[in-house]
Amino acid sequence: MLKQAVRNIKNAYLTPFGIAINGLTILFYGILLSLNNTYQRLPIYIIIFIVLWLIINIISILQERNKSINLSKKHVLTYMIVNVLCGYSLIIAFISIYFIGATVNEFNVFNYWLYLLIILLVSWIGFHLFCISYFKVIDLSINKLIQVIGIILIILSIISLIYFAFIVPITDGENMFIVGGIIALLCVYGLLTRSYYNYSWYLYLMKNGEEEVQ
Repeated sequence: MLKQAVRNIKNAYLTPFGIAINGLTILFYGILLSLNNTYQRLPIYIIIFIVLWLIINIISILQERNKSINLSKKHVLTYMIVNVLCGYSLIIAFISIYFIGATVNEFNVFNYWLYLLIILLVSWIGFHLFCISYFKVIDLSINKLIQVIGIILIILSIISLIYFAFIVPITDGENMFIVGGIIALLCVYGLLTRSYYNYSWYLYLMKNGEEEVQ
């Protein structure tokens, strides 16, 4: 049971989802970067993100394909961190198509990039608070309150992303990539919920032992 819980964390099914999202992202990257020599005018923040995005996804793929499973808390926490980083990198990657399109149209959208990162950070904080309290990764007397705070932050972040999609400068519906990113965010929530559930189960088994649970 313990090994199965860790296996479920390690193999978070982010790779199949990532193949679809990354495939679409790379396709649109290829189309947009060839327009007006956009690849020569990419903002440094986009270049830095692309490098980090590639590194994170390579690590995630290696994590899922590596057959060995380490049951130590340090390694399991590492699996969780990789899952979260990979999931959110997929969302940012898809939305970044908008920012490359903005570069094609010579818009300065760095401030919007910062807004996006802040919104997604709030999104993760809310999601994290909800999951660790709901699945009792932490077991406090205020767990219900933490859940409510988490839900509020999640809802606020989604509303903020929807609002964000309508305030960014556009020329021909490029903000639809932001809407697509919102859909991707909901999918990532689902995949990461599985990881948090199994992490909670792992901690419970580590504390109580498999024999006692059985």
